[in-house]
Amino acid sequence: MNQTKKVVSKVAAIALMSMGVAGCSSSESQPPVPEDRNCGAWDYDGDDDVYKCSDRSSSYHGSYYHAGAYYSNKNQLYDSKSYKSYRNSSSFKSSSRSGFGSGSHSSGG
Repeated sequence: MNQTKKVVSKVAAIALMSMGVAGCSSSESQPPVPEDRNCGAWDYDGDDDVYKCSDRSSSYHGSYYHAGAYYSNKNQLYDSKSYKSYRNSSSFKSSSRSGFGSGSHSSGG
């Protein structure tokens, strides 16, 4: 019986590790990099599912980009009708996250 518990524990550990690796894909449902002539380098913001201009020579450096528009800070991005609509849609990255590593939390009472 003790040997069975060890085998089950090892199988469970392997299953958890493989789920963790599968859940770590950085390109999973990531939108394509913008092709905008005003910025030549981008950083992906996975929390908000948008890109941020990282081109130091661009006047848009540090701005967030969504649906063809630049936003100088997250408050402007969050206030835009376009982003609000996107964030509430099924296309928004976070709405499709589920399972191990999805960021779901619960608190005890």
